[in-house]
Amino acid sequence: MARACCRCFRTLRASSATGCHSSITGGDVAQSMAVVSSEWKYIHWYYAGRLKSEGPALKPTEELFHLHEDRLEMHNLAADPSFATPLAAARAAYDAEVAAMKGKVFQGHSYEAYPVLFDRVTLWEAKEPLLKRLKAGEGEQEGRAPIQ
Repeated sequence: MARACCRCFRTLRASSATGCHSSITGGDVAQSMAVVSSEWKYIHWYYAGRLKSEGPALKPTEELFHLHEDRLEMHNLAADPSFATPLAAARAAYDAEVAAMKGKVFQGHSYEAYPVLFDRVTLWEAKEPLLKRLKAGEGEQEGRAPIQ
């Protein structure tokens, strides 16, 4: 079971043949990005803090669901040590998707903030100013040049 997961997540990078894809969802306060295969779904919630006016801080979290066994996504397996192998594969696929996003992002409309916000290893101190600018509506000007 875990081997099929690892193979699928390893070949994620926009490969429609594997049935894997990524998804971004949520508003400012609770945005996440996920990588999904036919068998597994991995979600990373980046929001590691709150702006002082919004109350207590949230912690970044991750979720791993075995879609064949839990199609309603009720049992998060990310903290279960017996799922360490599929979790590692899912994290690697997620990180590869974020890296690909960094290479394709366009400037303008605040798009350039998202690869940083969704990066699992970027510290909150680097993310918070970007989120503040997004909330203030900065970066809404049109622009089409990709960031290198």
